[in-house]
Amino acid sequence: MAVPENDSDLYRLPQDATDVFRRVLCGDAYASGRHFSMFTYEDGSMILYRYVKEGAHPEHVILHTAGKAAYLNDAMSGERIPLRERIRIEDFRTWTEYTADVVLEPGIFRKYRWEFRR
Repeated sequence: MAVPENDSDLYRLPQDATDVFRRVLCGDAYASGRHFSMFTYEDGSMILYRYVKEGAHPEHVILHTAGKAAYLNDAMSGERIPLRERIRIEDFRTWTEYTADVVLEPGIFRKYRWEFRR
């Protein structure tokens, strides 16, 4: 994996390229977007934080899971965020994943949890 000498140059890579890195490094669940941190836990929950910096604005983030999720639960509001099923072909194999869209406000921690089908 070729990584730029200056770590901040990773943000200059196209979103699709960084998503491949995230899938490889994070496994079954990852988030696609910019300028945020994600902390994951074994129970399927995650905390996301949008960085606060000059000119910060809300950031659209897409959460991905390879598990057969029913919905994404917003632990703060109790809202059930609907999912989209996405089929992708990679390495000559077909993969199914589920995605949810969220918007992160700068400086606010958000907690989400995948709710899986039984």
